Amino acid sequence: MLTFPLGDLKEIKRNKNFKLIACMNPGTDIGKKELPENLRAKFTEFFINDLEDRVDLLVLVERVLSISFDRETKEKLVDFYLWLRKSSDKYELEDGYNKRPHFSLRNLSRAMSYMNKTVQMYGKLRAVYEGIFIGFGSVLSTKSQEILQTQIEKTFGFSKANYSQAIQQVTRSIPGYLNVFGVITFFKIIFINRFFSFSFT
Repeated sequence: MLTFPLGDLKEIKRNKNFKLIACMNPGTDIGKKELPENLRAKFTEFFINDLEDRVDLLVLVERVLSISFDRETKEKLVDFYLWLRKSSDKYELEDGYNKRPHFSLRNLSRAMSYMNKTVQMYGKLRAVYEGIFIGFGSVLSTKSQEILQTQIEKTFGFSKANYSQAIQQVTRSIPGYLNVFGVITFFKIIFINRFFSFSFT
């Protein structure tokens, strides 16, 4: 190997066990391009398709979501994810740029991560609702968000009104909070030498 970026032409002998492994998302992902053929030819390539089978997805969700969520909720989340993928492929949803959104396991993982972190504080209903909008809804246009909301009601059985009630139940139990642009922000006021600062959580 030669380290050209440093201007060093000194040869470095590789260990006999040296292996170079590279991985990347397909070029179909946002902001990604396929690798040049001459570079790809230097690797032994393995292409792993995205999970699309319901049984496989349920195994993933079962392992990632905490025990705070029952199996019925996990199955509904899988069905909801499959609906999102199908609706996107059929151009029934659009993002903020009026283009077809691309949903993958990354979105599902982001949604489940939020659900796990908030279910103990907010409860299952609010954790699922907000997790879906964080994982999938934030990129959608206003019209598509309305479609998403309708599908949430069909799949999970709770509406925007139920979500509003869930927010009120949490905020009543905590003395300090701010509602900033519809997002509940909890805080404590700490006084130090006549000055005060907000400690956000």
